[in-house]
Amino acid sequence: MKSVVLLLLAALVVLCASQPAPQVATSQQNENDLKTLNYALTLEHLEATYYREGLARLNEAAFTAAGFTASTRNYISLIAAHEASHVELLTGAVMGAGGMPAEECIYNFGTSFDNVTNFIATAAALEVTGTRAYDGAANTINDAAYLEIAAQIATVEARHSAYLFELMRMSPFPESFEQAFSPEEIVQLIGGLFADCGNQSAIQLPEAAYKFVPLSMNYTYMNYSGHPQTMEQYNNDNEVLNYALTLENLGGYFYTQASNWSRQDFVNAGYEQAYDPFQMIIGHEKAHLEFLISAVSSRGAVPAAPCTYNLGDALANVANTLNFARILENTEVTAYDGAINRLTDFNLIQGAATIATVEARHAQYLNNLLLDIPVNNASLDDAFDPEMILNMTASLFGANCQAPAVPELAYTLQAFGTTAVPTPTPVPTVCPTPTPTPTTCGTPSPSPSPSTCGGSCGCNNNNNNDGVTINFYFADMLRGL
Repeated sequence: MKSVVLLLLAALVVLCASQPAPQVATSQQNENDLKTLNYALTLEHLEATYYREGLARLNEAAFTAAGFTASTRNYISLIAAHEASHVELLTGAVMGAGGMPAEECIYNFGTSFDNVTNFIATAAALEVTGTRAYDGAANTINDAAYLEIAAQIATVEARHSAYLFELMRMSPFPESFEQAFSPEEIVQLIGGLFADCGNQSAIQLPEAAYKFVPLSMNYTYMNYSGHPQTMEQYNNDNEVLNYALTLENLGGYFYTQASNWSRQDFVNAGYEQAYDPFQMIIGHEKAHLEFLISAVSSRGAVPAAPCTYNLGDALANVANTLNFARILENTEVTAYDGAINRLTDFNLIQGAATIATVEARHAQYLNNLLLDIPVNNASLDDAFDPEMILNMTASLFGANCQAPAVPELAYTLQAFGTTAVPTPTPVPTVCPTPTPTPTTCGTPSPSPSPSTCGGSCGCNNNNNNDGVTINFYFADMLRGL
């Protein structure tokens, strides 16, 4: 496993060497990034130790006696290997940055190892907490390379979570946007699991990265996030948003057409169990599309417009539709992971992270459904840059589609410009006529008329656009351990 980590670190060195020189970070920024890395490492130690100790106590016979299969234990062992790999990767990153890596503690896992059901339930709690911790800490990272690695880990944690939710007969993706928990909220949630960390602080808490923007920057106004940006950075973030919107427009068209399949169509195709989850995916993707349109408009830019698409036989039958959705969701994960370090607005970074982890949940559910792959082999998701993604998907876009501008890497942008960002003039969002979204009760929700909604299509600010509100918190369970 060490050889894999060394290869990853070597690849990162080569990648960084081939890019333009990054901005020189302040000592505060470097120190805060080290805190973020150690914060993540502390959580990864917790997860890695949990799986190591739990699997040592629960053998295949215990899994089969609990109604699971031997393969379930094998897949959880793969998750364990991922977490151990994350520990090695983050340890190397901290040491490479000149810091002292956080060490493994002694933990109090309570009754989690008493039986397989408890073990899986706590594993699910830890994975969803880890996902939300990464998303909640995305806006504490200044270094673009660290940010990309954090995104690649976060989407893998989300994939783990989706699988474990399924094992518990729960929705693998209960919300349209992942909840992002701040480091302080995470400590409150899981602090009781740390029994003894020796002389080291149990968890080092990073601060929001925008607090460490160099004071010499001549900034005056930033509407969307409350922190300063140059005009170049501001416009580049708009390009990142429109790049994401271009992909979500493609998905929006596909899922709108796919929504025409009825429950009976799914039954006839042998995928009855997938009908309700697929409707939730459709609702989530609609929410992502509306968020991006609203974000671009509120910043005074023009949202990328939908166009014609060449989907071939993707909609010929239910099986083809599900398989295209699988490919699309996995592609979107690699696209978000590969573009997140082109953003400079810390709120947008966090927003992108909360979309990416939900896309990963969708992708893993469909991987499991169609390929019988509940857990991927890789401990990091791929992060493809926009140029690669646009090349991969070029054949899907019709002749009237306008290619989006390719955004720059965030750290190549001028950081000390003198051009102030003007107050953005929001572009009214004209919403397309939405198709009714079926609820789990089989009754379609009413379709609002096309309108100008002040930046929110359908005038619905509820993140759960799937017709079902699911409150899924593990705080009480974790506190009770």
